[in-house]
Amino acid sequence: MSTKQQITPDSVAVGGVDAPNDTLLLGPGSRVSQLYLPFRSTKPSTEFYFQYKQKALDFPWLVDTLRFDYVATPYFASEDCGAMYHYRITSYSYTTHLIDSVAVTDSLITNIDHETIQIYFRTAEEEEE
Repeated sequence: MSTKQQITPDSVAVGGVDAPNDTLLLGPGSRVSQLYLPFRSTKPSTEFYFQYKQKALDFPWLVDTLRFDYVATPYFASEDCGAMYHYRITSYSYTTHLIDSVAVTDSLITNIDHETIQIYFRTAEEEEE
């Protein structure tokens, strides 16, 4: 069960599933507590993978995926900024090998820098009672 405490994993690779050029967003060894997950404006969904590179967890069957379904809407910000997209998340799903849970705190994704998605990882085995 997640403690909902913020952690900074350092042995996780994060990338886009079926993304152009097999996009790696975060390589193992990078320590971050926040990450920008780009959505594709030309598709109704985007999926990401979380591959654990720690020696005891580096197995293909432990790779987690996180998928977002959404509606992409073009938005004209201003003459200086031009057009961009807003994304309204309509649903999401994920595997639970090491991801404990996911929370969408705001279903509207814009270019404003604020946290909208929280991903909680298991950091220890649950103790049996």
